[in-house]
Parts: sequence; structure tokens; C-alpha cells
Amino acid sequence: MDAIQTMEELQTSVNDHEAYLLLIKTENCSVCEAVEEQINQGVLDEAELPIGKVRLKDIPEVSGEFLVFTSPTLILFLEGKEQWRGSRFVSYDEIIRIMKLWRS
Repeated sequence: MDAIQTMEELQTSVNDHEAYLLLIKTENCSVCEAVEEQINQGVLDEAELPIGKVRLKDIPEVSGEFLVFTSPTLILFLEGKEQWRGSRFVSYDEIIRIMKLWRS
């Protein structure tokens, strides 16, 4: 999982990949830490997509740019456009299902 530090880096990551998953998290958020840990343990390995993470503390404008009102928020971009969004408690099976449909 790539840690993204600037808005330019985020835009480049989204635009340079056909599929890209973004984790947006905040400080002192136990759910954010749990979601990040599950992703790091491979819950989305079957989806085979690059994943980046942004801490709102580092890039506060992400909240306005992507209309993020709660954390954690996962946003799936396909060909540079948002295709799916999940917040708080996320269904990883849904992300995997979307990726399988998109690839077929």
C-alpha cells in the first residue's frame, strides 16, 4: 500500500492505473486502523489492484475534492473515474466482485 503525501501524487496515481483503490483515513481512528490492517493482510489480494492511502491530516483538501465526510473511506477508481465508494464498515467481497465484472 502506497502512502500518498500530496494531491498531485494522488492524481498521478489514480490516472496512471486502470484500476486504483484509495483508502482515506484519519488519526486516532480504530476502524481506519482495522481496515488498513485487513488490507495489508491480503483481504483484497484477489482483486489484484494497486492501493494507496491518504491521511486527511497530510492532505486535508482530499476531503473536499472527493466529498469524504467520514473515515475510513475506500474509493475504487476505474480508468480514472470513481466507480465505487464505501465508508466505515466495508464489504471487501463487493470490491472483488466489481473487479471481476470489470475485467470480464
